[in-house]
Amino acid sequence: MPCLQQKCLIHLIRDINDDLLKHPFDHELKELATLFGQLLRGIMATVDRVGLKARDLRNHKPEVKAFLDVLTVKTFESEIAGQYGKRTLKYQSKLFTFLEHNGVPWNNNNAEHAVKYFAKYRRLTNGRVTEAGLQNYLVLLSVYQTCRYKESRFLDFLLSKARDIDRFVARKERSKTRRRMHQEPSSHAVLRMGLPSSEEVGDGGLATLGEPQR
Repeated sequence: MPCLQQKCLIHLIRDINDDLLKHPFDHELKELATLFGQLLRGIMATVDRVGLKARDLRNHKPEVKAFLDVLTVKTFESEIAGQYGKRTLKYQSKLFTFLEHNGVPWNNNNAEHAVKYFAKYRRLTNGRVTEAGLQNYLVLLSVYQTCRYKESRFLDFLLSKARDIDRFVARKERSKTRRRMHQEPSSHAVLRMGLPSSEEVGDGGLATLGEPQR
């Protein structure tokens, strides 16, 4: 598609780890994996601290460039390490897109999780669907998944007949805030809650709670 792309780094990590287990004495592959691991650990530490914010993640671009420069001039004798070097350089413009844009995940876990619902639907229908029916299902599935990620109830959104889920969620949040404000007792009410009722007050002033009246 004509748009920027972020390759899933987890798949690349998994592939490297699998080959490391198969070829534990391949020192060049181990060296490449070590360099790549050090680079990603630093980036992930920033993600854990501030989230997917390009303002902070851009600080890792010099480290990425240094890593790619090493691969560019490196001549690998190991065939497997060489393949990973070529693979990394070939997709270098798609491996670190998330450093330049806010909110772009560095893996496709969300996409894989989201597509599971469609995969299940495909198994259940076993191909017995029309194009129109499939299009309607995909629209509903998209809305459903969006509601899940926005932590909003799918049925509530449909019943509201709203057209914009962000506005719907914001309106619900404002409504919750207003309800909390009405339900919370005022400071005057809180003060009165600690006072005895008029029946507990005798001629001599305030009675001690729990002490029988004389």
